[in-house]
Amino acid sequence: MHKNSNFTLYSEVIKYERYVRQYVVGQIASVHRDLRIHLLDEIYKLERYLMEAQFTRGNIRLKILQK
Repeated sequence: MHKNSNFTLYSEVIKYERYVRQYVVGQIASVHRDLRIHLLDEIYKLERYLMEAQFTRGNIRLKILQK
């Protein structure tokens, strides 16, 4: 993957996060607060792994992207 394609993927993940925060998280009842937290944590991990992969090469990059 080239840095440009990583940036494109990252920007799509950011759009996904905005959508989830705006339309999904608000629909989850406060009783299920743990579900909201877990969902947002998973999105955060996705962003973090993608940023890490952008600055690595080879097998390490593949390992990070598979996470």
